[in-house]
Amino acid sequence: MNKASIFVAYSLLSVVGFGGVALLGFTGKSNDLNAIIAFFSFYGFLCTTGVFYVVGKMKAAMEWQEERISDANRAHTESIREVYSYIDGETRQINSRIDDVSDDTHREFGHIWQRVDAEPTSSKR
Repeated sequence: MNKASIFVAYSLLSVVGFGGVALLGFTGKSNDLNAIIAFFSFYGFLCTTGVFYVVGKMKAAMEWQEERISDANRAHTESIREVYSYIDGETRQINSRIDDVSDDTHREFGHIWQRVDAEPTSSKR
């Protein structure tokens, strides 16, 4: 519900009120207390109903907007979880590859040190 529809509802209530007061004046019942009380009772009921209608429409519009925002937040959160899951998977793969390379490097250094340790004894002969 936008500002224009609220203004239209308020304008209609004002026109009805002005029309009712004018009708009381034209019919000559402006001095009849019962007619005035009856009109303003009806007008008060109409205004109250109009206010509750406008408030209800505004509440429905706000709930709809809140639901849209909530749905968007859920979708955004889910996409963030997917990204984190992907990053965790890639991190595990990278760490596994680093461990493999590290194991290979340790093995190669072990072989190199064995050769280095073995060379001085073979050169002494």
